[in-house]
Amino acid sequence: MAKQRKRNILPWLAVMTWMGFIFILSHQPVDESSALSTSLTDKIRSVIKSVFPSITLNMETLHKLIQMGLYLFAFLILLFIVAHVFRSPKRKGLIISLLPWLAIIGWIAIFFTLSQHSGHQFSEISATMTNAFHRVMEIFFPSLTHDDRTFYLLIRKSAHFFEYMLLGALILHALRHRLFSGAIIAVFISAIYAMSDEFHQLFVPGRGAEIRDVMIDSLGAMTGVAIYFVLYICFKSLFGRKK
Repeated sequence: MAKQRKRNILPWLAVMTWMGFIFILSHQPVDESSALSTSLTDKIRSVIKSVFPSITLNMETLHKLIQMGLYLFAFLILLFIVAHVFRSPKRKGLIISLLPWLAIIGWIAIFFTLSQHSGHQFSEISATMTNAFHRVMEIFFPSLTHDDRTFYLLIRKSAHFFEYMLLGALILHALRHRLFSGAIIAVFISAIYAMSDEFHQLFVPGRGAEIRDVMIDSLGAMTGVAIYFVLYICFKSLFGRKK
């Protein structure tokens, strides 16, 4: 009985400890938090420069990307610990059914965070990512030539496409038990969110809304849904249980 009670208490202690760790970091004064973040950013920048010595990195942009990554990491760790707490057979089915929706919420939260950046900040983030991708392309295809402006635009629009391709696939995965209607709902939800995201950007300094981006996002969602649909059917036909 004592051992069982101990097993029940330990996971909750882990949850409280991790939440306490997050609270302590959030409770730091601005100067201390900035110093800690800058120190971590410098270390990561040194590692990146050692691997890709010719890459140009903007410290402010890299700092924001690292912050977003840490927030996501902290959320995933907390989610894992909470899922471990509710691991009993009675609650296992509920957790499994909620995980796809939590993944969708997390992915949309990343969209929302990126949309909150001003035009100048987002341009710096896009330029940093484009330069990194450009350096990688030069390593594998040194003779490849291209127009920098066209390459930058292609990377930005491709990011739109693949972001919503994953979103469409995640939504259909959550609705996989009604595959056909789920595919339509997944595309519809993705398209609606794409429109709301563009509308949100109208209120962010230096940003704007483009119908073209909504079309690219919707096409990405349809592609993700189609890929998931085909793979799901193939997987079921090959590995599904025989009645």
